[in-house]
Amino acid sequence: MIVSACLLVGCGSAPDVAATEAPPADEPGTTRVQIGAVEGRLPGAWTMEAEQSSVALQGEDDTSAIGLRVSGQLLKGDKIESRFVAASGEANTQTGRLELSGEVRVTSERDGVYLTADRLVYDKELALIIAEGRVEVHSATWVSGPFDKLVATPGLERVGTPDRFGL
Repeated sequence: MIVSACLLVGCGSAPDVAATEAPPADEPGTTRVQIGAVEGRLPGAWTMEAEQSSVALQGEDDTSAIGLRVSGQLLKGDKIESRFVAASGEANTQTGRLELSGEVRVTSERDGVYLTADRLVYDKELALIIAEGRVEVHSATWVSGPFDKLVATPGLERVGTPDRFGL
């Protein structure tokens, strides 16, 4: 059985967590578990969905998940800033940390620019992407990289070395 998880986390007060199950129409035998902030999407938020996952509900504000073949979104308020895919991911609603690894790709919704990396961390406190291990940035007309480490805003409007972001 394939289990997928969707997590939503945001800045501010600890969100109420709700869990629901509903099988998708196109995949018989699949169980989909969604975990998210009842209040809606908050600044510095992300969502994650996985084809296979393990989810631990440890309290109203402490949910963690480990998933394989993950995808999701980085959000600013109600707006999708970028979409991501990766071979695996770990997410924690208490810390607001999202960790992706293996063929990571983040694509900007604004202009289609995308970043590839071996590993990526998104931390809600910083509201920044920290990408490591053969990092490249691609547009329709150019490619920059590879770099060992780059930092970017969620929508990839700004991308640079850690010192450019004070890290």
